[in-house]
Amino acid sequence: MQNDGKKQDARFLVEEFGVLPQNAAALVHSDNAEALASELLREEREADALAGVPVPGSGKDPEHEERSIKDLEKPVVRRGRAQA
Repeated sequence: MQNDGKKQDARFLVEEFGVLPQNAAALVHSDNAEALASELLREEREADALAGVPVPGSGKDPEHEERSIKDLEKPVVRRGRAQA
């Protein structure tokens, strides 16, 4: 149970103060800092930073059609003799 409190303390240092998980684990639990740091890093990897953020839609009208590139090209006019 005491280990859980140290984990919360280390997580607080990481989240609120931007302390590296390795340093936070060493500050909070010097005896088993490596295991605590690896657990904090694993949790950080698994956490979804964008979980509550709304995702915008495509913004395009479904009936919108892209113009082809040929509409944007200009005709090439050559000067001189035409080749047969």
